[in-house]
Amino acid sequence: MKSSTLLLLPIALALSIPGQIMAQADAKGDTNKDPKTVSVTGCLAQSDSPGVAKQYIIKSGEMSYALDAGTENLSVHLGHKVTISGTSMKGKGPHDDDRISVTKLVMISASCP
Repeated sequence: MKSSTLLLLPIALALSIPGQIMAQADAKGDTNKDPKTVSVTGCLAQSDSPGVAKQYIIKSGEMSYALDAGTENLSVHLGHKVTISGTSMKGKGPHDDDRISVTKLVMISASCP
């Protein structure tokens, strides 16, 4: 009985290791996931931080998101209420947590409330 237990122990360990490796890979997150598509409606503005290059932002309530304009001409919509659609750049760089790469812009109103 003792010898069969000693024989089965290494087999059981060998079978459990691949499952543990897969669980660790899932816990770290899959970096090959498709980019997350987001839409935000708000007021299009430029950042007003002193000493920082001006960038386009969309303000929605208490939140604001930096924008990567892509091919969209954002300057013509400054001060307008718009809906921005694009992909979240979260995880792409150290400062991209709240940055959106714009793929579409729809003007809602020529002014912001």
